[in-house]
Amino acid sequence: MKAPFLFSLLLLLGVTACQSPRQSNQVTQVATIDGLLAGIYDGEVTLAEIREAGDFGLGTYQALDGEMLLLDGIFYQVKDDGSVHLPPPETLSPFVAVVDFDPTLYAELEDMNLEELKNQLDELAPDQNQFVAIRIEGDFASIRTRSVPAQSKPYPPLTEVVKTQPVFNFENVEGTLVGLRCPPYVKGLNVPGYHFHFITRDRDAGGHLLALEMRSGQLSADTVHETFTVLLPKNTMHSDDVNLSHDRSHALEAVEKDSTEVK
Repeated sequence: MKAPFLFSLLLLLGVTACQSPRQSNQVTQVATIDGLLAGIYDGEVTLAEIREAGDFGLGTYQALDGEMLLLDGIFYQVKDDGSVHLPPPETLSPFVAVVDFDPTLYAELEDMNLEELKNQLDELAPDQNQFVAIRIEGDFASIRTRSVPAQSKPYPPLTEVVKTQPVFNFENVEGTLVGLRCPPYVKGLNVPGYHFHFITRDRDAGGHLLALEMRSGQLSADTVHETFTVLLPKNTMHSDDVNLSHDRSHALEAVEKDSTEVK
């Protein structure tokens, strides 16, 4: 990648030598989830640069303008009105994680909600210290997603943005889940546990997954156990105006939960 990065945090999991930047068993991430929670929505890396590191992943866009899916090498942008766009390669991203998707796990799924899906995935990939990139082609009785509107400066924290997030409900829909399961030790860097985005089969709607009732699905998954690289943009991640010393676990929980659930 090009010059916007001051340095990268490289964790080698079970290997003894540094490997090439592009490899099938690596997660490459731009910036950190705590930075996003703190309101760092300006990107310094383009989609073209991100695409050099992988063909599958999820994240968001400049100024928090919608939800990102990278699927089969194509970037999709789910805007806050629910529409899906194909952003140009010069578009910036403030947060994204990608892999070169090379699945080694396959399974047929049926009749489950989101928690049951997570439990099934944990049985299929029991090592919680591994990253798992997840693709599911599914038939859903219902599915609920959200997106977020583009923000203007001064940027509010993400917990404020999601209080007014548009929520989309689908019934009897087919589509694709793009997901990543991160290990517990990535706290502050990414979302520990599961994070899914959804796009319909015809690629015209989707968003950040909140809930689902799946009739059936075909799972393919890639366990990533070698390298986790975090690229830290020069300007945004090292601004004196941003305090990243706080524990933002509660903020992350508030952002990830389904606020439409009956309490």
